[in-house]
Amino acid sequence: MLRTVRRLAMTAAPLLCLLAAEARATPEVAAAYRAMEPLWRQVLAASLRRATWSARRAELEDEAHWATLSPGDRLAVLATETERLRRELAHRRAVPSRTERLGEGCVGPLRGCRVLAGGVLRGEDGMELRWQFQRGFTPETGTTGGLLVFERRGRELHPLTWSFEGYDWQAPRLVEHDDGLLLAANGFRAGSGHGNADLLYRRSGDAWREVELESWKLALPRHLPAGLGVLKGVDYDFARMTARMSLWRDADGHCCPTGGQALADLRLDGDRLVLVRLRRIGLDDFPG
Repeated sequence: MLRTVRRLAMTAAPLLCLLAAEARATPEVAAAYRAMEPLWRQVLAASLRRATWSARRAELEDEAHWATLSPGDRLAVLATETERLRRELAHRRAVPSRTERLGEGCVGPLRGCRVLAGGVLRGEDGMELRWQFQRGFTPETGTTGGLLVFERRGRELHPLTWSFEGYDWQAPRLVEHDDGLLLAANGFRAGSGHGNADLLYRRSGDAWREVELESWKLALPRHLPAGLGVLKGVDYDFARMTARMSLWRDADGHCCPTGGQALADLRLDGDRLVLVRLRRIGLDDFPG
């Protein structure tokens, strides 16, 4: 059961050529994928988080995971992904491309929105970032939170990044790292899954480059003994480049992991994080 949940969580739309080659592919599934393809192109062109969306597409098109799903499950996954892409494009249109100030009023797509926190980050080279943490709702997702970070360029503020995927956010902060200056913001999604919504950017010259934080988790099963898995979010420490997580046994309920905890050592590899080592906390280390 644990492995089935993990596969479903990592699976979605495949390459159209894969669908065309599969005997099991139905016309409905192929049509749903074709309808989604223009949305992918628009998101990858417009999003300020291209590294994350590119990694999501690669993960969702993984042939091995896709092959485990029935046509009905495939249609459901495609419908979910299509809606998520449409939301991302709607959010992009709602966030202003420039503004002269970021004050007490909300900017962005949330309805019934109120600003819960805001602040300014400054670097030694005169860099200035302004951020805003909001809470409101959308008809599609219900109550949610938004984090927006704008960078000052002369008299204007331009969006550096934003996300409405997290319910709760910690204040963004600048982190000195061996690979350069980082902008980090810890966030979690709504619901009992405590899923990650964290953001990480790396300073490269005068520009900020996003570091995607999702694909490294695909390596976790190779580092865990059989019967152990990770079903909820992890707690990042970007200053130390680690992630702490609880471990579930196959028989555990979603609420109550009994497999202990582990600490992942991570490193920056271009525009992504990679898993270097997984260590058990408080118990004997993992075999091998």
